[in-house]
Amino acid sequence: MNKIKYLLLVLFLFLLSGCTVDYKLVINENTLDEVVTFSESISNINDITNFDDFTSYNDAIDELNKNPQHVLNNANINPYDLNQIVDGVSYYDKEILNDNLNYGIIGKYNYKFNEYSDSRLLLTCYAKVAFLESDTYTLSTSPKFLCFDKYFNLDEVNVTITVDNKYTVISSNADSVTDNIYIWNITRNNSNNKSIVLELAKAKKDNNYKGQNIIVILFIVTSLICLLGIILYIIIKSKNISKNKI
Repeated sequence: MNKIKYLLLVLFLFLLSGCTVDYKLVINENTLDEVVTFSESISNINDITNFDDFTSYNDAIDELNKNPQHVLNNANINPYDLNQIVDGVSYYDKEILNDNLNYGIIGKYNYKFNEYSDSRLLLTCYAKVAFLESDTYTLSTSPKFLCFDKYFNLDEVNVTITVDNKYTVISSNADSVTDNIYIWNITRNNSNNKSIVLELAKAKKDNNYKGQNIIVILFIVTSLICLLGIILYIIIKSKNISKNKI
């Protein structure tokens, strides 16, 4: 029964009009902080009819918020047991979105770098996901975005990646860039070839190095001022000696 209820819940949430997913990732010094928002326009919600055990779309969202959602793909759990909590398994922090325009759910999780390639959410929509560390950090996915094939009324997915200013971006295939914010707009029209690629310089900007540069500059300026003072003193003293001889 739990298995059937789980499948009906997933089907219900994606058999909607106007469905939007916003995916945000912040690349920090030691973590990848993810915030994913699934929402539906309140104006569309009013047109959604009853579906099996759920009397409304809001009930389905509330059910998702109530039940634990595991983060990693290889979690050793039964995916059809909606209420289980397993020790050692990572779960999303969740909250309801209700801003008078949209109703939905927000999930949050902070990945360690070595966990991101096993993201259950990303591996639902891409066949392969990688976050690799060598001389640089490289985040990449396979070309095709699969979720439009799975969820027929999903309208669009907006991916926003914010890079901590301690890193330098070497390259990306983002649709738009504003300062350290990289944005991909994924639609049905471009989903067959819509990979996400972002390469970062591994070396972080060294604030101590900057401080050392400032100290060196101050030392040079101070030394020049002292040297100039000594030269002026010698010149003035020499003039005084010449006057005394006369």
